[in-house]
Order: sequence, then C-alpha cells, then structure tokens
Amino acid sequence: MRLEDLAAATGGQLEPAQEDARQAEVKGLCAVQDVQPGYVTYATSKKWLDRAVEANPLAIIVKPGIARPPGPTYILHDDPEGAYGTGLHHLHVSFGLLHRPEPWIAPTAQIDPGADVADSARVCHFVVVEAGTRIGERAEVRAGAKIGRHVVIGSECWIGENAVISDCVMLESGVRILPGAVVGIDGFVYSRDLGGIPRAASHEGATVIRCRAEIGANTVVAKAEGYGRKTEIGRDAKVDSLVQIAHNCEVGAGSRIAAQTGLAGRVQVGEHAVLKGQVGVNPEVRIGDNSVVGGQAGVWEDVPEGRRYTGYPAEPHGKSARLILLLRELRDSRMMPMLRELQKVYGRRELRCLRGYRGDDAEALGEDTS
Repeated sequence: MRLEDLAAATGGQLEPAQEDARQAEVKGLCAVQDVQPGYVTYATSKKWLDRAVEANPLAIIVKPGIARPPGPTYILHDDPEGAYGTGLHHLHVSFGLLHRPEPWIAPTAQIDPGADVADSARVCHFVVVEAGTRIGERAEVRAGAKIGRHVVIGSECWIGENAVISDCVMLESGVRILPGAVVGIDGFVYSRDLGGIPRAASHEGATVIRCRAEIGANTVVAKAEGYGRKTEIGRDAKVDSLVQIAHNCEVGAGSRIAAQTGLAGRVQVGEHAVLKGQVGVNPEVRIGDNSVVGGQAGVWEDVPEGRRYTGYPAEPHGKSARLILLLRELRDSRMMPMLRELQKVYGRRELRCLRGYRGDDAEALGEDTS
C-alpha cells in the first residue's frame, strides 16, 4: 500500500504532498513506542509528536491544529487514533493478513446430529458441539472448544482453543473468543435460605456478543439472571484477558476493558468507554459514554459521560491527584504529631473516616500494620 492510498483510505490529507512521498510504500503501522523508518504512526499530543519525529517514520497522523516540526510527512486528520485504526484494517486487507479458514470437520470432533454446521465452517480436533447449535459461514472453532446447546455462532466468528460457550449464547458475525474464555455460565448470585445455606439464583437469561466484539483469553462473561434478561457485549467492544464480567452487565459499542478488571452484576458501561487494568466496579454502577477509568481504580458510584476518573475510591482525576499530593505533603510535614494527638482523642475509627486515608500512613499514625 502506498502512502497516498493510506491517506485516502483514512480520509486524511498528506502534507507536504510531494510525489515521492505520496508514492512511498508503507511497511506497516505501529504505535509511537515501536515506530521505525518506513512505518506510519500517530500522535495525539506535542509530547508524543516529538517522540515520533525522533524515530524518523514514513509519516505521522496528527490533528491539523497541532504545531508540527518541519521535515516529516504528515497525514492531517481530526481523529488521529481513529485514522490509525482504520489504516490498520486497510493494511491488513492489502497485505492479505485477514485469515480465511479452509472448510473442514475434524474426524475427532463430536457434533450432535441436531446441530447445524455451515459447509464453509472449520471445526477442529476434539471440539464438542451440542444439539440445537448453529455455526455460520466461514466460522472457525479451534481444538478442544466446547459449544453448548442452542448456541448461535455467526459468520466469520473465531473460537479459540479450549474456549467454552455455554447454552443459549448468541455470537454475531465476526466475534472473536480467545483461548480459554468462558461465555454464558451462571453468575455468582446466592441468597441465604432459612437454614443459613447460600442458594444459587436461577439464571434463565441470555448472553449476547455483538458484531466484531472480542473476548480475551481466560475471560469470563456470565449469563443474565432472570427470564428474558441478557448480558450484552456491544459491537466492536474489546475485552482483554483475565476479565470478569458478571450477570446482567452491558458493555457499550466500541468500549475497551483491560486485563484483570472486574465488573459486578448489572454494571452498565457506555459506548467507547475505556477501563484500564485492574479496575473494580461495584454492582449497578453506570460508566458513561466516552469516559476513562484509570488503572486499579475502585468505582463505587456512577461515572459521568466523557469524564476521567482515577483512584480508590474513584473520583475525577484532578481531585484524585490533588488528594494524593496532599496526603504525601501531610505525611512528610510536622502535622503528624498533631494527628497522633487527635487519634488519642477521637480514636482510629474516626480518623479512618477521613476521605483518602491510605494504609501507607498507618505506620506514621502508630498503628499495628502486621
């Protein structure tokens, strides 16, 4: 693919537009941290633009209004990250990197006679497909996967090795389920009976994974509690490995959830939201469209649309950052003796109610940290 073809495919404008630059072959697209000569990258700030320029890439995708050092070739676009993602797709098509499996049913695959497998699908060794399931055109189910009853697998889906798709799951076209993922199992919902024994709730709902969504390796997506309810992952949503998505959750279109994040029951994640690594979200919390939650945040309350929240408990990023700085200054100041005196008067419990109290300060307050 030539650079001018890439610019046209993304709707960007080349600058400067010399003929030799327009005709240059694109070796690939990659992030600023890994860019090399011959590759195209993108930058969303002056900091990343300066770093990209140092690497001497073939071109850099930037916003038209950003101050640009002379020398490099630029692709001007109002949404550099979006243009970069679109460019990746077109490059994959150009290089023929999009996988198209050869139709095949392995002799060791166990397919129930009541299942319907398209002629163009590929089902590998030791796959189990139960009754009432439909596998669509050009779908691929890798070795050792287990597909339950009444599952719908759309066209061009890809199910990785040892993945488990439980009963009554619907995968729309182009969905990717990575190895070891479990989709559609019962959620963790228990109620104590009169004898004090936890009894499992009935999970009669469905699990729906919309078009082109991706579920990472060893991630769990639970089915919905309640007849007629559903757990839903929106179209083009990307869920990393080792993520827990509980019953009745909804993840909006285009959202991204990083590894080791946990969503409790009935959480709603809006469209194009980003949850970074190790985020924990309380039940029935709503995270708004286009919002960002920083790594290791604990989300107790709703996050408004378009906001960035960080910290534990999660708060607007500016407030959370100021609180951390304040605590550090407090720890290093001469006010600690005063806090010890307050502790004697009011006790530890009241001091712990000070918002932002951190375990790191326990030793300074004279508490037993063992």
